[in-house]
Amino acid sequence: MHPDTSPNPASHLYRLGGRDVGAELEARANCKVARVGSGDGCWSMAQQKCNPKISVNGFYNYNGGSGKICKSMRPGDYVCCSLGTMPNMDPKQKKTWGFTECKEINQDMIICVSDGDPPMPAAVDNAICGPQKPGTVRPSDKNINLAALNPCPLNACYIVNNDKAPAKFERITYFEAWNDSRPCLNMDVDEVTDPNTIIHFEFGWINEDLTVSVQDAEEQFEKFVKVNTKLKEVISYGGWAFSNEHLTSHIIRRAAQPENRLTFATNAVDSVKKHNLDGVDFDWEYPGADDIGGSDSWTAEDGENYLEFLKLVKQRLPSGATASFAAPASYWYLRHFPIGDVAKVVGYIVYITYDLHGQWDIGNKYAAEDCELGNCLRSHINKTQTENVMSMITKAGVPSYKVFVGISSYGRSFKLAKPECYDGSCLYLGERNRSPAAPGYCTNTSGYISQAEISQLKNIYDTIGGDYYEYYDPKSDSDVLVYDGVEWVPYMDKTTKENRVQWYKDLNFGAVSDWAVDLQVKGKVNSGANGGMESLDLSYKCELKDYDNLDDVIANADKSSEECIAMNAIRALQAMLAEAMSGYDEAASGYDDVFDFYRDFMHDTLSERLRGMMLDDKQPLAGFFNCYYTEGEIGNREDASKYDCKDPPNGYMQSYTFFWEIRDRDGLNKTLSKEGIDIKRLNSGGTGMCYNYNKVHWGFPIGKSEFKMPNPKAVVDEARKTFDTIWDEYDDMYMMLGLDMFEGSPADTVEVLAMPVFLLADAVASMKEVKRIGQDEKLRRTKELVLQIVEGILFLIPFVDAALGSLGRIGVGMARILIAVEGIGNGGPTIYPVVGDPEMLPVAILTMVLGGIGAGGLSGALRYRELSITKGKLTSEQRTSLGPSFRKHNPKIETLSNKICPRR
Repeated sequence: MHPDTSPNPASHLYRLGGRDVGAELEARANCKVARVGSGDGCWSMAQQKCNPKISVNGFYNYNGGSGKICKSMRPGDYVCCSLGTMPNMDPKQKKTWGFTECKEINQDMIICVSDGDPPMPAAVDNAICGPQKPGTVRPSDKNINLAALNPCPLNACYIVNNDKAPAKFERITYFEAWNDSRPCLNMDVDEVTDPNTIIHFEFGWINEDLTVSVQDAEEQFEKFVKVNTKLKEVISYGGWAFSNEHLTSHIIRRAAQPENRLTFATNAVDSVKKHNLDGVDFDWEYPGADDIGGSDSWTAEDGENYLEFLKLVKQRLPSGATASFAAPASYWYLRHFPIGDVAKVVGYIVYITYDLHGQWDIGNKYAAEDCELGNCLRSHINKTQTENVMSMITKAGVPSYKVFVGISSYGRSFKLAKPECYDGSCLYLGERNRSPAAPGYCTNTSGYISQAEISQLKNIYDTIGGDYYEYYDPKSDSDVLVYDGVEWVPYMDKTTKENRVQWYKDLNFGAVSDWAVDLQVKGKVNSGANGGMESLDLSYKCELKDYDNLDDVIANADKSSEECIAMNAIRALQAMLAEAMSGYDEAASGYDDVFDFYRDFMHDTLSERLRGMMLDDKQPLAGFFNCYYTEGEIGNREDASKYDCKDPPNGYMQSYTFFWEIRDRDGLNKTLSKEGIDIKRLNSGGTGMCYNYNKVHWGFPIGKSEFKMPNPKAVVDEARKTFDTIWDEYDDMYMMLGLDMFEGSPADTVEVLAMPVFLLADAVASMKEVKRIGQDEKLRRTKELVLQIVEGILFLIPFVDAALGSLGRIGVGMARILIAVEGIGNGGPTIYPVVGDPEMLPVAILTMVLGGIGAGGLSGALRYRELSITKGKLTSEQRTSLGPSFRKHNPKIETLSNKICPRR
């Protein structure tokens, strides 16, 4: 009975119902609509006119995907406030009985085409009720609703055996004793209160020797038996997992067999007596079932054995105590129960009408009408199907007052195969035993999400921005939440649930059974059951604002919790990121115009740099060569004499020819590399270089004229491609903090996510300077222009290196080229040592953000922690080298970090 994601084909063969979504829904449903008033803009429509309010970005997405809607809106226009298609808002008549829309007009239908009183609908020969029953007379009172004429009896032709009402309409609630193992949404059993009248403790345990216990739920069970409450207390044994998992599925089947049933019945009843309980419940899912993977072999005698076992339990229970059992709402499984006979033995039957559909339907062509593969969207609480199975069990001989009908405090969730497609013909993804639907944070089960988590999700999305759409489906009597475009969740809100309860009560059913009380929203949920672990707090106390700077966040930090400070800081960083991105696009347009100056400057200065390294005082390269000379400007190598490369002959006005031959290539290459010179750019060998009017050098290293200089614009363009992913990480982290889903310290998120903003801001500053110099003074300030180009590229290296690796190395190569330029050398950008190494912090941070590790799960939290610690260990020199934005703003980040998580 535990609603988990294991296969539980509750409607295996019993083909019921139809489409689960209202007729108004097509492959893409109509959106929620708001009307533009005088003076309205996108913000006022999103935050004031849309109900519930939505984020401005969400408003853009629902209305064309961009901000163009803000300029085109006019008073009187209609706009979308949710996913879906804009409905036809043209005026239409609303009084014709049975009229829906023009495409549904039938022959002989009488409709209004103007204002006035609605006409009587055409009679239908075989109608037995309603205004179309032959002979129906128009009432003189024109205010009477035509639908009220000749009202049809309430399902009288379907549900039988319901002429007797129960002595008292009960309300069972289940309590999941294992809920303290969840990270949140924890509840103690002694907190269960009205309007419930019976509480089922889920689950007791049946041992191999057929004794009973509660295993790891001793603490809750002790409270359960000691609590002073008006509720009737019942312990349940079995459940879906116990009945079907390989290690335990044989136990309950063996317990009901003739040679064992007396022992088990005695043990179960003795526990009821010992703890002064009001009853015992059994949940065997399911006797006689032969198609559930993992369960023990079925037998044809299962149903009869179960009946005889329940008779023994009933005989031994003390006066006033009840025996009950759970029955499947499926003909395929219910057929194995001698249900009419069992009903005479037990006090009541819990009818599992809250799992009519689920992930397990995949591959079962009988699971859903008009769905050959079984994976069409269906509600697990479909009212039409519920009505049919209520008819089935009462026709099988069970009086309605003994049937306790199931309702749910959770949703069965599905991952849409096609975004925004959620009518009855739309499909969901996954396999029979695997749901890809997003799990709830507390319940952590794909395909299953609690009422509390649904409420929390909507609450947070309303507060901090997020895309969701909800609607009521009258065909299935289900509330449906669609969020993140692809998550589809039918469930019961408070109104729908209470309407169902009243419906069952009106039909003389005995009670409702609600799974489960610890999944509901009951204000604050105590965390005592889990030793202080936080519960799911549905109150949202953050004062969240769209800050555009860190100073304002600091000024208001004392009013907020640590998560709220972090969320506001991330919003401020996003605003700074947005400003940098805007400036980036503007500045990037100037790079192609200055490339020729950059390339020529680099070529011209490299050879001068090399000459100095070969011939100047220190001569760091000379030691890697063997040197020879002849007198005269035209000499032959065969005639040359060897000399010390660092001490060449230098006769006054004497002409010489020098020959340079490499003797230590590895040493030469290492030294050139250390000096930032790429050996692929060099020629050495046959070229004769005349560095003085009478001295010619052969084999002297010089720059290749044909070397293709990398264009900085390539790095600029590739870096731009990463920005959307980075922006998404900020959004994701903001949302995870709001949903209390980040498993690490909020301070770490602020420390780490600040780095990309600072790097990009400084890159943009350099790029803007490049554009300014390039437009006005590039001839006079070529060296400064090149310096700014390379500095900007260096700030972008972490972005492209994290995303592409090799292209990022181009940026590093540009920096090393710059170091080799005569006259710049150590005057180059100080950030080079920090970004030139892929293991350094900036590249590591961007690698995480762009590489998909992100904020999710424990691994993401640990990576954030690791990077935050690394950042804290930066030396003062490294901090200085990270650029002016880092130097200016990082102290503010540290202030916020300390407010979030004060240092001891």
